[in-house]
Amino acid sequence: MILLCYSLFALLLFIYNLRLWFRHPHHSRPLLWGATGVGVVAILASVGYYLPASAGPIRALSLSLYFLVSSLLLGAGVLAMLLGHSYLTRPSLSIVPLRNLAKLFMWFVFVEGGWRC
Repeated sequence: MILLCYSLFALLLFIYNLRLWFRHPHHSRPLLWGATGVGVVAILASVGYYLPASAGPIRALSLSLYFLVSSLLLGAGVLAMLLGHSYLTRPSLSIVPLRNLAKLFMWFVFVEGGWRC
């Protein structure tokens, strides 16, 4: 199930990116929301793989939230790097979106760091 969910997630994102690449963004938003939903299901399904049989529901909830926050942290980091590299080629862009993304990234770092304690 987990492999199927991750494969479907990758396929939906691939199709979404192809539509953007070929400049057909109309009606592409459902693909992005579908990929997000399948990705969240895959992350939550993978929690069961890492939980011991004796774990309670609070441990399952904590691990689920940790996995989701870690995924958001990784996504924010990758997005900040991609956005930051575009500033190298177009220095006239506004710095506000990059600054806001850096603040969001730092919040996720603090949340994930607090979750491990």
